[in-house]
Parts: sequence; C-alpha cells; structure tokens
Amino acid sequence: MKVYSYPSHRNADSVTKRYLQKRGMSSTSPLTSVSGDIIYSVPLGLGTPAQQFNLAIDTGSPITWVVANACTSGECSKVSNHFNCAASSTCQQSSTPFNISYVDSSDVAGTYISEQYTLGSLSFKAAVGLVTKDNSALAPTVDGIMGLWYYPQGSDVPILNVLKNSSILAQPKIGVWLRGANTSASADADPSKELNAPGGEITFGGADTNRYTGDISYVDCGGDSPWTIPVGGMTVNGQSINTAGAMATLDTGTSLMLVSQTVSDAINSAIPGAIKD
Repeated sequence: MKVYSYPSHRNADSVTKRYLQKRGMSSTSPLTSVSGDIIYSVPLGLGTPAQQFNLAIDTGSPITWVVANACTSGECSKVSNHFNCAASSTCQQSSTPFNISYVDSSDVAGTYISEQYTLGSLSFKAAVGLVTKDNSALAPTVDGIMGLWYYPQGSDVPILNVLKNSSILAQPKIGVWLRGANTSASADADPSKELNAPGGEITFGGADTNRYTGDISYVDCGGDSPWTIPVGGMTVNGQSINTAGAMATLDTGTSLMLVSQTVSDAINSAIPGAIKD
C-alpha cells in the first residue's frame, strides 16, 4: 500500500505535450528479475539523446520517477544512473512538486518535468518525477519506478493514460510475463546471478500470444485503485477459503501476497505442517 500526494488530474497540456504516433501499436520490452524476484525492472530511455535507466515496473503506482543528477546524498548516492536535464534538448522543467510515501516509511520527493520517453519501440513525451529527495532504498541495479496505474476518468501523469490519450495505444492494456530468476540457465550455473537475471517481458498495448495458450478471461476492475479486482475464490489443498467480498490489487511492485488475518489463518491451516512465525 502506498500514499500519494500529487496533482492526479491535471490539465492535459500542463506537463505533457502530446503528439500522435502510429495508432493501435504495441511494444514488448524485456524484464530483469532483481534480487531473486523481489522486483522486476524494464529498460527505459529518457531525453534527447536518450539517457538509459532500469525502472521497477509498478502497477501499484501512478508516477514514473528517476533521480536527479543533483541528488547525491543518502539513497541517491546508491543509484547507478541519474538524470541530467541540462544534457537533454527535450527536457522541460516545471515547479510542480510531487511526493510519494510508502508504508515502510520510505519516500521520495521532487518536481515534475516533461521529457521524451523511449520504451521499446514506443516514443512519446510525458511527465516524469525528478527526485531530489530519495529515501526509497531500491536495489542498486534499479534507478527508479515506472508507475503503471491507469485512470479511466483521465489524467496526464500515468504513462498509460498518455499512451491511450495520444492514440499510440488503442487500449490501455499491458501484458506481463514474469520469469523466476531460479528458472534461468545463468542462475542455475551461478546462484549469485539471481540478483540480476532474465525476468520475462512486458507488452504495452496487449499481450504476447507466445506466452499463453487458450483465451484470456477478462475481469472488470473496481475498488479504490486501478487494477483492483474481486476475488473469485481461493482453494488450498482442496479446501475452499472464504474470501467473500474480498478485493485484490494486482501489484507488480509487491513481492508478497497480502491478505487479512482471517484469510491468512485459513490458508496456513490448510497447509500440512505450516508453522506460524
């Protein structure tokens, strides 16, 4: 769970200057499993010429952010790649602030800029949070967060809204295929490589048909945040778990399954030999 403070529904031209690209296209980018599948990162180019970053994909966040080159203290010093606005001919600064606080007491803060994105075969201009205060404690190989919320009511901050509003994507769809680090040949040969191993792929604008069989079943989203769906049911070792009325958020930025105490107790009771720690 995350707490945000930012202007979520801004004027369309205040931060993002949109332009049209080929309509209805899709793009697939490779993912990297970080720290044994704790998070997954995607390569992103920002600016002109493009400065390269590896960002954690996070369907539980609305804001994409990177660390400013002027931020060198604290957690900023541990980030491998910093963004230099002065080195980009397309960087447009603003005085609009943003900050994000997480339940583990970590947080980041800074100001928005408008910048050119290069994401796989997609090229577009959108808002980026430029961090000047970083207490996020990300893994050393991760440079920031790619926020993948989508607001049906409209916004120009989440990149999925920008891609849909600009008609670059016909639908605000993403397909995520996650591959565990311990299933890769490199990790089997050298366990230390699990810290940074091939981790699957993410498709913007659809799903890679090579990564699934049969038909996709669609579920209407609801609840208080994007990508929240009703829980249809849960079965453990043949025992049905009571999840009546429960909603679940599909969050690629969270490595654990979070449930209520009642559901947790029921799950563990259905697992032979389970010990409550």
